[in-house]
Amino acid sequence: MDKQRIGVLGHSLGGFGAVLALDEGAPIRALVTDSMPVRFATMVEAELRRRKLPAFPLAHIIPEIMVRRSRIPSALVKRANPAAILEDNASGKRVPVMLVHSRGDSIIPPAELNHVLARVPDANHLFVDVDGHSASEQDPAFWPAVTGFFKEYLSIREEAVDKQGDYASV
Repeated sequence: MDKQRIGVLGHSLGGFGAVLALDEGAPIRALVTDSMPVRFATMVEAELRRRKLPAFPLAHIIPEIMVRRSRIPSALVKRANPAAILEDNASGKRVPVMLVHSRGDSIIPPAELNHVLARVPDANHLFVDVDGHSASEQDPAFWPAVTGFFKEYLSIREEAVDKQGDYASV
């Protein structure tokens, strides 16, 4: 594996985790997030909606219980702030990042990307116009933008990308 060409495409919580990995110094050279939540409250509220449970008071209680039961240090939880991490990354121009979000996402609202853009107004981003949380790739702009981003920042040869945007061995 060529550590100078590690690209990550993280969807939803995978994007959240990829940003945290970036903050921990993972050797990521280009990062694309898709439909990423950036606030714990958004994730908890989405799961409560999915299970048809009331946000109040559960949205306030559940994160506290999760943190205590998992014995995650509160300092680590406070650092788990993708918007702040992306702002710090942008100010140091460390790793190229592209943020994608669907305007029709009913699970993780597009306001999450707007939250990041409020802190990093020049962030490379793409709003796609499809309905659903796991549907961004159905927008015709998605794969050309994502593969173009990876080609630019990972020096991927054209012949290494097939027609669906999947990467062959390079």
